[in-house]
Amino acid sequence: MIGLTLEKLDDFETEELARGIFDIPDDSEIDEVLYEQFGIDFEQWAKIINTLIIYTPIVISELTKTKYHAFIKDGIALAKIKYVERGE
Repeated sequence: MIGLTLEKLDDFETEELARGIFDIPDDSEIDEVLYEQFGIDFEQWAKIINTLIIYTPIVISELTKTKYHAFIKDGIALAKIKYVERGE
């Protein structure tokens, strides 16, 4: 089931997601990579990611048992938002 949320990733999380997906070093410009890959800037990237995140898998925190939608790479959540069931 797809969760309904008004939560958005902040700029830091959005940047870290891009770095994780494209293996961008900390000293490199994200905008350059995004433009080379997709012809978009960081603001457009953030809009796309925040639209798509509710379609990512639901994961459960082992520690808190909280449910999240998360972009996963190698078993690690690169970015996540809290899952909210419709009607909650």
